[in-house]
Amino acid sequence: MLDLGGASVDDVVMVGKCIFNVYNLNMKSSPHVKLSKKLKAIQDPTRLKILTILSKSPLCVCIITEALKLAQPTISRHLSLLEEAGFIAKKRDGRLIIYGLSPEDELTEKLLSLALKETLKDRECISLFSIVEELKRNKLFPSDEIKYNDKNFKVP
Repeated sequence: MLDLGGASVDDVVMVGKCIFNVYNLNMKSSPHVKLSKKLKAIQDPTRLKILTILSKSPLCVCIITEALKLAQPTISRHLSLLEEAGFIAKKRDGRLIIYGLSPEDELTEKLLSLALKETLKDRECISLFSIVEELKRNKLFPSDEIKYNDKNFKVP
């Protein structure tokens, strides 16, 4: 029989849970976990395409969805992962949510720069710029109210 030193099994379980929670808190904020999260975010080709088109100007989900020809929930999930990793930020404009590049720190900025350097060599990614411009010109979306060319528009 295991000697618990007078402590009940429940006490030992509670201490174990506390130690596990403290360990998890430290792991979530450790540099290697943050780096891993950032690298996972930019390993996906769709997320790289999103970063590429956002490098030109902030966009609403509707334009990104149409340009990449993917379902809105799929795009929203990709945007959420990029935001969690610190590559982009969002801003509400009326009923729309606008996303733009907004690297949270120097590491994220360097990773973004390296990723964009490569994607901007890719013809498919470059062709997305003209697709996005065409979508904005055609005013097919409620986002046509947004002044995409406004140099003062900043995503926080």
